[in-house]
Formats: sequence, C-alpha cells, structure tokens
Amino acid sequence: MGGKAGYTASNNDLSPATAAWAPALGIAVAAGVVTALAVPTTLFFPVLSLGMIAIAALAGAYAFLRPAGQRRSILIFAATLTFIGLAAGMLGDPDQVALLL
Repeated sequence: MGGKAGYTASNNDLSPATAAWAPALGIAVAAGVVTALAVPTTLFFPVLSLGMIAIAALAGAYAFLRPAGQRRSILIFAATLTFIGLAAGMLGDPDQVALLL
C-alpha cells in the first residue's frame, strides 16, 4: 500500500470537467421535458435558452460562495449550461417570439 497519504481511488476517477457534464446534461434534459410540456412549440427553444442561462448564472453565483478549490467543477458546470442555453437560442426563431409580444 505504497501511495500518497489520503489517496482514495474514488477521489481521482473523474476529472472536474467530466464530473460536471453529467449533472449539466441531466438538468438540460429535465428542463427540456418540462419546457416541452409547459410552453407552445414555437417558444420551446427561446424558453429553454433563458432557463439554461438562468440556471447557469445561479450556478456561477454559487461557485463564488464556495472555497477556491471547489469552484472549478461548479464553473465548468455553469459553462456547460451556458453553452446549451446559447445553442438553444441559436436554434430558436426570434420571429415566433416577436409575434406573441
């Protein structure tokens, strides 16, 4: 058992980036299902985009409340949600939203 003191295999199995992808994608899928059930189809992508960016902003704010060593994975999580939100915004048609306003 020669190794570093305090080392456990579970601590080093996943990088912070890999560990942040699974919950971010899970939240995106859950938000997509809720959005699909709650809003008209023409508003699906704009509402999903706003929701993902709002959740990413909350995650980013939460990251700065954590100690510096724990921020990286939370910020990667927030960046992933921001990317999903921006992609959904690009897929949406702004003309459909403008017609409803």
